[in-house]
Amino acid sequence: MPYIMDHAARRARAAARCREAGVAALLLGPGSDLTYFSGYRLGPSERLTCLVLREDGAAILVLPAFEAPNAAEAAPDLELRTWVETDDPFASVASLATSPGSIAIGDQMWAAFSLPLQERLAGRAFGVASAITRELRMRKDDAELAALRAVSASADRAYIRALD
Repeated sequence: MPYIMDHAARRARAAARCREAGVAALLLGPGSDLTYFSGYRLGPSERLTCLVLREDGAAILVLPAFEAPNAAEAAPDLELRTWVETDDPFASVASLATSPGSIAIGDQMWAAFSLPLQERLAGRAFGVASAITRELRMRKDDAELAALRAVSASADRAYIRALD
C-alpha cells in the first residue's frame, strides 16, 4: 500500500521555522532533505540541483534541464527552474533568496556547490539546514507512522519465516 507523504505541508512547517529563526531560505541539494521536502530522490551529481525553500513558503527546484521530466513527475507541486550548460545555476539559486536573513545550506551539500553559493550571497550569514530540519524530521506525521508500522510488520513476518 503506497503512503502519500504531504511534502507541501512539510515545506510549510519548514518555512514557518525559517521565519521564527530569521532564516531567509533553506538551500537543499541531493540527499535525504531534498527527498523529504519534495519527494524527488536524486543521487549525487557534479551538476547543481538545489531546492530553494524560502521563508515565505515558496519552493523552487533549480536543476539541470535534462532532469526536469523526472523532477516534474516526482514533485509535480514544485516550481522548476532549469538551467543548461551555458547558464550560471549558482546565480539562479542566489536570485531566489531575496528576503533578508541568513541562509541555511543542506548538511549534505558538497563544498563545490556551497562555496559558490556563499560567493553569490556574499554578506549573508550561513548556517546548516539541520538547525531547521532536524526537529521537523524527528516528528512523524500520520503517513510516516503508517509506513513505519507497515515496514516493522513486514520485518517481523520475515523474521518469523526465517526462524521456521
